[in-house]
Amino acid sequence: MKTRKEIIGDCTLYMGDCLEQLPRIERVDCVITDPPYGDGADVGYGTFDKTIANNADPLMNCAMLRGVYHCLRKNATVYNFSNWKHQDFLRAYIARYSNLQLRHSVVWDKNGMKLGSDFRPAHEIILVLEKGKPTYRRKDFSDVQRFSIPQHTAETHPHQKPLPLLKGMVAHSTNVGDTVLDPFMGSGSTGVACALMGRKFIGIELDERYFDMACKRIEDAYRQGDLLGHLEEPLKQELMEV
Repeated sequence: MKTRKEIIGDCTLYMGDCLEQLPRIERVDCVITDPPYGDGADVGYGTFDKTIANNADPLMNCAMLRGVYHCLRKNATVYNFSNWKHQDFLRAYIARYSNLQLRHSVVWDKNGMKLGSDFRPAHEIILVLEKGKPTYRRKDFSDVQRFSIPQHTAETHPHQKPLPLLKGMVAHSTNVGDTVLDPFMGSGSTGVACALMGRKFIGIELDERYFDMACKRIEDAYRQGDLLGHLEEPLKQELMEV
């Protein structure tokens, strides 16, 4: 399998299988990730009918959680995106076979409906998992997060997440200089959030199309940050809000 490693600012990006890369990853302070849901290898998403690597394996999420546990520092948080079809199984797996503890679940309200029929999806679920007893920094972080779906084109990842949603989780669970890991990096949105907010980032992505996209987006984020580099951190954060 073709592999690559790119270092962009404080972001280290690996192209390859996360289950092979995770044993070599340094300790991190937080994981924010959106694993494949196991809907099927040939399932396409969105108007452009894009497929996602490793989407044939419904146990991929569980394997990832086993792999990231050793990467986590004590008192760290995992934000694990999921959907209604896999909730019962995933919760049961975490409770019985994982060393992580389920702290809460967060609903991402998409402010609109995705493609579909009969029961069109308008939300996703984010499981909040803990190793130890993490400290949470924001006092205004709700368990319902309302952000619109990013506008998708032929050049975007089909499951790209809103930058403000990711920045909110980064701010809630990390300090400036901490390290965030995303084993299913996709087009690098979590890395973009980290680059803009002064966090280190480690991302892993199997699909070369999306790996290249992530590299470009993170490079662009650092250029945007350089334009604001002379500002004090609180003002910089306010100006970078999307």
